[in-house]
Amino acid sequence: MKILPILMLITLAITNIAYADEVIKRYPNSQSGKIVYQLSGMEQGTETIYYDQWGVREVKYKQATITMMGQNKTIKQMVLITDGGKWVYTIDLDKKTGKKMENPMFSKLSPEQRQQMMQGGEKMMQAMGAKKVGTDTVAGKTCNVWKMQKANSSVCIWKNLPLRVESQMGSMKVKNIATEVVEGIDIPEDKFTIPADIKIETVDLNKLQQQMQKMRQMMWQGQNHSDSQQMRPMMQRRMQQMREQHQQMQ
Repeated sequence: MKILPILMLITLAITNIAYADEVIKRYPNSQSGKIVYQLSGMEQGTETIYYDQWGVREVKYKQATITMMGQNKTIKQMVLITDGGKWVYTIDLDKKTGKKMENPMFSKLSPEQRQQMMQGGEKMMQAMGAKKVGTDTVAGKTCNVWKMQKANSSVCIWKNLPLRVESQMGSMKVKNIATEVVEGIDIPEDKFTIPADIKIETVDLNKLQQQMQKMRQMMWQGQNHSDSQQMRPMMQRRMQQMREQHQQMQ
């Protein structure tokens, strides 16, 4: 499913990241705040974002039901972003498990692209081929609307923060829209604290992607062999597990 990686790319593109040993202010015009989003489309629910230190720290709490391939999955999730965006912790609050990974955009971007990200979210949107098409008002804030035709997506950006994200690929639609925006507040420290009973696993994203690619090749090469037909259900289950791990990190 490409729609989730596309949304991940949009979200990462409109925020700054850490570069080398320097921590960058991801939201230089907003020191701290809280944003509440209503999720609709393939995700139904709410997401609340807290950030401080101009975005050096950020945490997202999501409660939603995801509909994909005719199946529903309910999630209660915490995503903690530290070091100006370099590290991402994805926590399943129901299963008491979590994954730590380096932001995949951090290692893949060229020095020039990283510099563009430092200059601001809108410059990065432009570098990605998006076009500014106007302004809109979301949750009482005036934001700039950017559209990416190839990804069939649009983002409304205010102070480097997305207040509305819309994307569609085939029958799959996603719409995240801010319903409440509050700035200049003190964020309780416990919002940024991973619960003590969470078991954290460090994930090698490159290794996971290699495993998925290898599994696809095995399924394709053996699809006409009887032995492989017997193994196919097990391989499909493993593929689904890896997809879920990949999606959790996004």
